[in-house]
Amino acid sequence: MYISTLRSHIEAMGGELEVIARFPEGTVRISNFAELGEEKSN
Repeated sequence: MYISTLRSHIEAMGGELEVIARFPEGTVRISNFAELGEEKSN
């Protein structure tokens, strides 16, 4: 499944998708998926 499809389904239910990578050193919130989608549509 594409991230954009999952995001669309979650948003249709009134939610918001957040992707978080957890490492022993800490966590990283991945937020550049929106930017990738916007680049493709331009």
